[in-house]
Amino acid sequence: MALWGNNDNIAATGRVTLDYVTGIVTGSNLEDQGNGTKFGETGEIQVGDILRFGEIEKPGVYMGDAVVVSIAGTTSLTIGSTMGLDGVSIARTTFQANQAPKFTVLDSSYSESDLINDESPSVRNTVRLTANSATETTGVGKSIVDIKTTFGETGDIKVGDFLVNDSSNISVVSIGTATFHANFNSGVGSDRVFVNGLVPGLDFSTGIIIDETLHIATAIGATSIIISPNVTAGISTGEVIRIDSLVDATGPLVGEHHFVIQLSGPITSAISVGDALQFKRLGGGYAKNVYGISTAGAQAANGTIYEAGIGWVGVTTYINNEGELRVKKEILVAGVGIQTGNTPSYPNVQHAN
Repeated sequence: MALWGNNDNIAATGRVTLDYVTGIVTGSNLEDQGNGTKFGETGEIQVGDILRFGEIEKPGVYMGDAVVVSIAGTTSLTIGSTMGLDGVSIARTTFQANQAPKFTVLDSSYSESDLINDESPSVRNTVRLTANSATETTGVGKSIVDIKTTFGETGDIKVGDFLVNDSSNISVVSIGTATFHANFNSGVGSDRVFVNGLVPGLDFSTGIIIDETLHIATAIGATSIIISPNVTAGISTGEVIRIDSLVDATGPLVGEHHFVIQLSGPITSAISVGDALQFKRLGGGYAKNVYGISTAGAQAANGTIYEAGIGWVGVTTYINNEGELRVKKEILVAGVGIQTGNTPSYPNVQHAN
């Protein structure tokens, strides 16, 4: 029995049921008459191959791997150990098969046990900042929030972090800039932008970007904003207008200042000046699997965080404290000739988030 082979694309037809006590896997063709399991037949799973229960790609459910030690017939085989499985019931389940290194099945770090592997990243508290708002409150339904700061600093929050509002986690999509829509059209040369309510974070030094031209507000109201200079082209109803709070339109940032953030959705609880704002960030998570990487797979991953050599490779992913995906690769068996076809295909891996 070879310790590994080159195939990550062994045919796997039908479905399987496992008896955890005996280690016997029974094939079934009840789901697709005439297309049941074919254990031992040419091109199908053989003794020494790895049987991979379930589907690694989400939303599929992956139960783990086991080595085939004997085959009694096209609908019955026996596995050598259940150490690489997560312990949940396996009944009429889809499967895949490959010739990855057998020692990975008995390596607990590759196990699908929830106590060891396949942890989902969690949302964790990071920083607390203070609401500012030149408009006194950020009302329900708004997706722009204004934050107090000094010298233009942004309090170590990042795009992808979450603002906690009314027990909901709303992701941050931009920092320092935000957009709103004109509520009515303005003609060529107009000095007004019509709005539907006060724009959070807008004051007399915030940059207003219209057609990539910088303007500042000389008067701010709930229905319109007077700007300088006048627009050179008209503003249409619904036009997207950007504000920039990190570059002071009236001069360099000094002393206490503020900046806006744009959220992915509206808040459901109003935010007032001085309110404490709690931000969270994804962290942790852990997923580790073995992938057969062909020449084409290595070329596709070249220059990315998934860059790896050719062969059987152990790939670990997790989310670090900065909310960034980290990918660690360990070449278990280097070599050419890896035949792929199973899912997920490298570098389209199942990762921690």
